[in-house]
Amino acid sequence: MSEQAANKNNKLIVVIILVAVVIISGLAAVIFLLLGKDEAPVDPVEKNLIGGQIQYEQGVIALNQEDLQKAFDEAVQKTKEGYITVDFNNRAESSDGKKFLCYLGNSVENTYDAYFNMYLDSTFSDQILLTGLIPPGSGIDNFTSEIDLDPGTYEAVLVLTQVEDDHSTIHSQTNLGITLVVNG
Repeated sequence: MSEQAANKNNKLIVVIILVAVVIISGLAAVIFLLLGKDEAPVDPVEKNLIGGQIQYEQGVIALNQEDLQKAFDEAVQKTKEGYITVDFNNRAESSDGKKFLCYLGNSVENTYDAYFNMYLDSTFSDQILLTGLIPPGSGIDNFTSEIDLDPGTYEAVLVLTQVEDDHSTIHSQTNLGITLVVNG
């Protein structure tokens, strides 16, 4: 009987270990799902374009005058080839960190409607502006940041995206640097 009792004890220990492993695995899965659960990212296009999906192409980000001039020269050449012209001030100013004065325009030389996105860095993670569609020859002279900025100077990324007539197909994009100055 002692051998049978030992076998029962061994089986009981194995069952207890298996149950413990299953419970621990279940708890780990629940914890992982709860901690790893982020809010679904909001597609910025959905604010202004129905059913569109924006994929940013890798491109030049102008963060100084030399890069800005190079990007401008490339934009002029692309316009000659039927692409995109940039019409904007590369410096925006604010006294409160929210409302900025700056001209952002879709050049009259362009043939497609466009919209602007602006981000605080080149990873496109901190969006501070998304405009609606702007027809060629039109623009805005101020904007409100989605993020309150503290006093200081910020090097941001401005993305001009032209869309086809269906308002969801990207025709062309260009990324440029823009300096944001918050006076305080």
